[in-house]
Amino acid sequence: KESQLRKRLEEKPKNAKLMSELALHLAQRSNELAAASKAGKPASAEKSESERLQKQAIIFAERAIQTAPQKPFGYAALSNIYPADSAERMTMLQQATSLSEKDDKHTIALISLLVRQLLEPRESEARRVKGQIGKASKQHPSKRQLNSAEDSVYEKLKVALTKTRGSDNGNDDGHNNNKNNSKKSITSGEQKHFLAQQEYKLGLFFRKKHPASVQVPRARQHLTNCLKQYSTISSPETPSSSSSSFSSHRSEFAMANFWLGTLQEPAAGTADGDSSQTNANNNSNNNEANNSSNNNQVSRCPPEYIVGLYSTF
Repeated sequence: KESQLRKRLEEKPKNAKLMSELALHLAQRSNELAAASKAGKPASAEKSESERLQKQAIIFAERAIQTAPQKPFGYAALSNIYPADSAERMTMLQQATSLSEKDDKHTIALISLLVRQLLEPRESEARRVKGQIGKASKQHPSKRQLNSAEDSVYEKLKVALTKTRGSDNGNDDGHNNNKNNSKKSITSGEQKHFLAQQEYKLGLFFRKKHPASVQVPRARQHLTNCLKQYSTISSPETPSSSSSSFSSHRSEFAMANFWLGTLQEPAAGTADGDSSQTNANNNSNNNEANNSSNNNQVSRCPPEYIVGLYSTF
């Protein structure tokens, strides 16, 4: 892929999007080599190559910014390349988000950036307070209720997600829509898979947040939307693409189904103080129907969950 990107960049030397794609590809390779080095494999050559690729990635991302300072591509690339807990990473993420908001062509990329603005600060804080605040505490970053800034980000996110639901239009690369039908179909499928992943991340993000009366319904909604996106790509029982792609979709589909099955509707009275027996009975009936539906779809725990569960012991 690197050679293809470099060749395309030679043909279009002023294309900031290609520069950022190459930067991200080089950064990914750098991370893979760094991970291999940490895994105990011969480190010297791999560490040196990882550092070289990282430097090249930053160079191409910065070049993308110089080429198109009013486009989000280079900023978004650097927001992925800089270290996870660095201030520079968040600065680039915020800049990429701000520029993406100015053009509907970038709506799908904007969704990813907004999701990261919700998730990454919390993940960074959780690493920072490890051993100081227990995970069961309501003040832990994984559980604490959203602040006003996060509420604002989420409102923007809901607007952006609404634009994409039920639509196959809107190429994020800025190309016009006069493409052949095959190309449009491929692009649409890739976008739906990407959107399903973002909905899944949001579902897990809200799953344990307080107050549960507000956040659990949000988690259920996003996981439901995730499953709807996957259902429009292809039937989970009938693969329509490559075996590796289908395997990935099916695994993610199973995980979303599983987590949705673990979420219960809030008890009557927790949201607005109404604790009447009628509402309680209605909620109970709804829960039984929902759980029955979810249980029919989830015949076993997905392998990824089992591995993750045992890794915490």
